[in-house]
Amino acid sequence: MSLALQERNKALVLEAFDALFNKRDYRAAERYWSPDYVQHSGRIGPGRDGLFDLIKSMPTTLKHEAGMVVADGDLVMLHGRFSGFGAPANWIAVDILRVADGVLVEHWDVIQDEAIEEESRSGRPMFGDVFPPSRPPPEVTAVKKRPLTAALEKADLPAAAAFLRHDVVFHSPILATVGDVVRGHAVVVEILTTGFACFGSPRNVQEFQNPDGRYIVTFDGAIAGNLIQITVLVTEDAANKVESLRFFARPWPVVKLFREYMERNLRPDPVPDAIWDLPGWASSM
Repeated sequence: MSLALQERNKALVLEAFDALFNKRDYRAAERYWSPDYVQHSGRIGPGRDGLFDLIKSMPTTLKHEAGMVVADGDLVMLHGRFSGFGAPANWIAVDILRVADGVLVEHWDVIQDEAIEEESRSGRPMFGDVFPPSRPPPEVTAVKKRPLTAALEKADLPAAAAFLRHDVVFHSPILATVGDVVRGHAVVVEILTTGFACFGSPRNVQEFQNPDGRYIVTFDGAIAGNLIQITVLVTEDAANKVESLRFFARPWPVVKLFREYMERNLRPDPVPDAIWDLPGWASSM
């Protein structure tokens, strides 16, 4: 292929990219892109329509800047920058296009996020002679905690109790409960009150959303100067009332102190003897 034709192919690619990406002139772009255009990019739909549809979906601020252009036979390689499309970082791309009969017939690309100066290990810009400006830190959106979590964070037991259903169920290996044997608002509130009297106000309260719709609350307490870590799996009904609390605690030596305190204060009323005397617990003592 003659050098003159390769130069024309380079000019063709530059004109085509300007028409489509910068001017958004789709009618003009149709003259540059073959209707049988073959797409190899993993980011773009098949054919000419896949490319045009992608550009139509992007903000009008989209911009392409051309850098180095190299031709080799019927291939043209264009090093460029895409910006203004809504992503945190610009794209630096090498677009490889095959030209036949004066139109673009096939495309491959290699794309990287453009590094700002603080991110560049080479210390040199990826495009041109100047680094892009530093990106602002991402906005942190505060996640509103569930009412029960907020009440625990404030150590406000009356508020926490207000979010429990009248038939709320309490599960905990501390009490060695099986099934739904500890049930009811008054009983569960008494258990919570006794627990907080033992390990104090919750500290470092955090909330995590479970994929199944339930959520997890974690917090720390202290018994005789020893750290105890509590995890609560919470299930709410459609009205956002708590219908089930499943408590877990660690580490074991402090959990043992916790259970002994709870047994002294809750047995047999409101938690009956049968719950405390399960063989499984006795064997673990």
